[in-house]
Amino acid sequence: MLGYFSCINFINSDDKLRRGSIVARYWLYVTNEENWRVVRGRHVWGVSDRYKRRIEEIREDDFLVFYVRLKRIAASSGPPRGPT
Repeated sequence: MLGYFSCINFINSDDKLRRGSIVARYWLYVTNEENWRVVRGRHVWGVSDRYKRRIEEIREDDFLVFYVRLKRIAASSGPPRGPT
């Protein structure tokens, strides 16, 4: 498994998507496990200044979908060795 997805909706509990309302959009963000813990625990998603304009486009009814990259458990630096 390389990673997993999680979806968060920042809609107010009193608001519902009604007929004729603006359709919610989905935003996909890729992060690592450490940053995901901050997002889940503190409800904060920090980005660099280069993404400021994009973040400002998010509306209350939108969904943020996070893809969490998992750490590699094993890595190889060369071909496998046979018996010596």
